Order: sequence, then structure tokens, then C-alpha cells
Amino acid sequence: MASRDQLLSRLHDNELPATEAEALRAELSPEEQQKLAALSELDAALKNALAPTADQLDGLDLWAGLESKLDA
Repeated sequence: MASRDQLLSRLHDNELPATEAEALRAELSPEEQQKLAALSELDAALKNALAPTADQLDGLDLWAGLESKLDA
């Protein structure tokens, strides 16, 4: 049986069936709602921190690196 925190994580990641997710959302405690909000904030922060900037992508040629490995 999954722990409550594991269920919250699966809810955040949209890994639960719709009916199970809906039932879980309906019974969340205030503390669990805060945990779910914190997961969302952490997810957004990581996406922003790991997303490349336009400067980093400018002139990036992935194909050249791949092509050289394909010829090997």
C-alpha cells in the first residue's frame, strides 16, 4: 500500500486514474494541500533552473555531433 506522501507525489505527477485523483483531492488535509502546492513550486523552480536560455541555444548544432557518431 502506497504511503500518503507517495499518493500526493503521484497526484502531482498525474499518475493516478482520474477517479482516484478526484477522490484524493476531495479528502486532502490542509497540510497535504500545502505539500501538493510545495511540489508544484519545486517543479516550477526546477524547470526554470534547468531550462536553457536563448543564448545557450544560439548556434547549437546537435546534428553535427550526432552525425559524427553515426559514421563510426
